[in-house]
Amino acid sequence: MKKDLLYALIVIVVIAGICFGVAQIRPEFTPTTSHPYSLEATKSTAPVSRVAPAAGKVVMRVNGEEVTEQEFQTFVSGMPDQAKRVAEMPQGRRLIAEQVASLVALAQEGRRMGIESDGEVRNRLSTDQINVVAMAALKKLVTPSDAALRDEYDKRKNSFDTIDLKHILIAYEGGQVPPRGGAPLPVPMAMQKAQQIETQLAAGADFALMARAQSDDTSSAQNGGEIGAVPRESLPPDVAAEVFALKTGQVSKPLRTPFGIHIFKAGERKAPSFEEMKPQLEAEAQQKSAGDAVQRIRSSAKIDLDPAFFGPEPPKRPQELKRPQAPMPSPKNPS
Repeated sequence: MKKDLLYALIVIVVIAGICFGVAQIRPEFTPTTSHPYSLEATKSTAPVSRVAPAAGKVVMRVNGEEVTEQEFQTFVSGMPDQAKRVAEMPQGRRLIAEQVASLVALAQEGRRMGIESDGEVRNRLSTDQINVVAMAALKKLVTPSDAALRDEYDKRKNSFDTIDLKHILIAYEGGQVPPRGGAPLPVPMAMQKAQQIETQLAAGADFALMARAQSDDTSSAQNGGEIGAVPRESLPPDVAAEVFALKTGQVSKPLRTPFGIHIFKAGERKAPSFEEMKPQLEAEAQQKSAGDAVQRIRSSAKIDLDPAFFGPEPPKRPQELKRPQAPMPSPKNPS
């Protein structure tokens, strides 16, 4: 029974993943001539014709057209995470293989019908190829070294710290969080209410119960004020300084932010490792250098535009004159 349920779950996830994957990624199976399907590849079997043969182990054939493990994984990589996890199991991969086979067979039928010679289809294939190659080139151009990423990690290590937080939030007039009911309190009255709550907590009141009863942040209030792990970078500097100075279990004084007036309770602090932060650091570095790389390559490219299509070239603007900057006054020596 459990096996049947697992199989049904896999089928549902794979079908959803295939629908998503077909929309997100189209593995480039190079046009080939269809051959009768054979379970075994023999020396007499005519090799599949490819403009650029895919390297790697062949894991399936569709009418003689080979699909390598790398191509299969490329297809899987375009699926949602849930479907990717299904692909980790042999029975899941087999179900995905059925869908890949359907896609390849359908492409073969399209080639038999001469679809590739259609002008619109050829234009889309050309555009897709440009996009894939350009993005792959950009990734190689802007991929930082591990040494550069580690240097960045060392510089910002303290800012990556996280702290488990609970809070009680009191809304005020002009704040971004509305009160549970009624009109928001003026700032002085909201601060006074927060201070009264702080006093009750200092006298031994249960923080979770107070959050459920008093906090205007209804989403966290139902969980006793639980926010979860909060990175130092995500907090305003003045709030981060106060919160990260707290000891585990300690409660802060009322702190005002654009959302409301908070009373925080500190939990466990953690410092993520370089390996945990590497994907974020790599993405930030790539984003930072991508614009420079594109500008550099584009500026060195020879670009010719058809004036009949794009219109005449606009007159070039004269370069703005740079105003000479006044020299910085040198510091006076003390007499």
